[in-house]
Amino acid sequence: NEMYLKRCASRIRIDRGESAEIDDPEELRELFAVGSHSVFADLHESKTALEAFSPFASVTEEQEASMLQELSSPQAARTRRSRRASEAAATARDTQHRLCLIDPRARTIMLGKTDAVAPLIEEIEARLEHVKTHSWSEGDEVPVELVLDEAFHRLLAHGVAQYYQLRSTSASASTQRRAVLLSPSLASRARWPEVTLLSALRMR
Repeated sequence: NEMYLKRCASRIRIDRGESAEIDDPEELRELFAVGSHSVFADLHESKTALEAFSPFASVTEEQEASMLQELSSPQAARTRRSRRASEAAATARDTQHRLCLIDPRARTIMLGKTDAVAPLIEEIEARLEHVKTHSWSEGDEVPVELVLDEAFHRLLAHGVAQYYQLRSTSASASTQRRAVLLSPSLASRARWPEVTLLSALRMR
């Protein structure tokens, strides 16, 4: 009621260091005004939101009803779950196949001592981003050069290459040290794995 609001308003004014007296009804309304903000206001005020929403703005009621029915139907939900399960199974099969391509010696070390070899594998995989993202033409390959003095490290590097289905060769680096050269193959161009080698090892 009005008396209660006046007492509250007086307390607010005292906290502000102002006079406790308040007689103006407009001041009461301002003190206790409740602001509101609508998501629709954001939609109309934000250029990004308007651009994102624009493809749906011209949808007819019939199209909207059809889309909602399709999304909410049990059959559609089952289809989406089935598709996700199928994709996950295909990824699991591909990952297992790629692990089997690795030289047994390297694979045994990787699986048995994952934490120990993880830094090297992670470093090699970071270097492979160039192979993954580069649009190669035949004869255009510039190999990724991994300077690795230890034979153990070169064995693991070849194993990484086998998982990604890359070509790998041992060579002398420009510094006269030993190196492994990695370059794309037809198989690596066709498909890059969904799961990195390090992630696949950690899931075992």
